[in-house]
Amino acid sequence: MIGHPNTPPAGRDLPSVSFQIRPLAGKAQPAGERPPGPGRTEAFEITWVRKGGGHLLVDLTRHPVRENTLCCVAPGQVRQWQTAAQAEGYVISFTESFLGEEETGFGPGAYAGLVNQFRQCPVTGISEELAGEIGDIAGKMLMEYNNFFPFRSEMLRRYVKILLIHLRRHLEPAGAVAGPGRQPVLVQQFVALVEKHFREKKRVAEYARQLSVSPGYLNEAVKGAFGYPAGHLIRQRIVLEAKRKALYSGANMKEVAYSLGFEDIAHFSKLFKNTAGVRFTDFRKDSTRLNAPAV
Repeated sequence: MIGHPNTPPAGRDLPSVSFQIRPLAGKAQPAGERPPGPGRTEAFEITWVRKGGGHLLVDLTRHPVRENTLCCVAPGQVRQWQTAAQAEGYVISFTESFLGEEETGFGPGAYAGLVNQFRQCPVTGISEELAGEIGDIAGKMLMEYNNFFPFRSEMLRRYVKILLIHLRRHLEPAGAVAGPGRQPVLVQQFVALVEKHFREKKRVAEYARQLSVSPGYLNEAVKGAFGYPAGHLIRQRIVLEAKRKALYSGANMKEVAYSLGFEDIAHFSKLFKNTAGVRFTDFRKDSTRLNAPAV
């Protein structure tokens, strides 16, 4: 099902539709009026700000947004727009299932790569040349989306893949494209598995078993890609989710721990402090400065 270009209500999970595109038409926030609350995305979301600007809060970080900026949000992330000036551009969202997996380069590993890239670089300025390419693609998408031509979904799917190729080329540093070999694919599969199972699987050995490799080999592959071992990535993902809940929900530490698969609250508290460098309760107190409404 392809969704309709309606803006979802703020302060709640965004509806899961297979594909959406709409023009971005932001306005300056009236003085004294609070911006709409944050929402957790259930799809990939790419916003191209062609004119205007403001700020985009993604999880725990507020990013400034200017003209010719791409804003990329991955499924599960919490985001909140705070538009400070007239903004023009496009908002494109799509699910993993919309793209399908029939073409080389767009299987599960490619989605894991997108998730990682979006998290590492949620906001990036782009060149006039790339802006022209994106504007051309987005214009064709919008025309196809607003009409019901034959093979409409397939045309939209191909436009999205062309857009993603441009983004991969832009976001990946020169010479960073991995050559043949198992390790790059293994790492992408591991990232995808952690994203799906971090609540119930906490040990490297569990992921290594599912990937049919030894824990040592998996650690070596992940460390070669990210500079830290597989266990660190798992802990970082757990703590990120805990921070989201601390910021955007009314759950206490016990409730957060249980929701993340911890029966031993002391174990959760220790993991959080060792990974985040601060106790959960202290982090929650300090986070009130963001004044983020609950979702």
